[in-house]
Amino acid sequence: MYVDPPSAVTIVKLSANHRYGMTSDEATNRENETLAVLRTIVQEANPS
Repeated sequence: MYVDPPSAVTIVKLSANHRYGMTSDEATNRENETLAVLRTIVQEANPS
């Protein structure tokens, strides 16, 4: 779940990488990439 209080947007992601959490390697977990996509969705939904 991603919550952006300033824009009043909540995103629930119902899929997962089947290898998530098996290692601390960002290349496997892709946590930063996922956050970047969610932030982009919020920005596109609420243009300034």
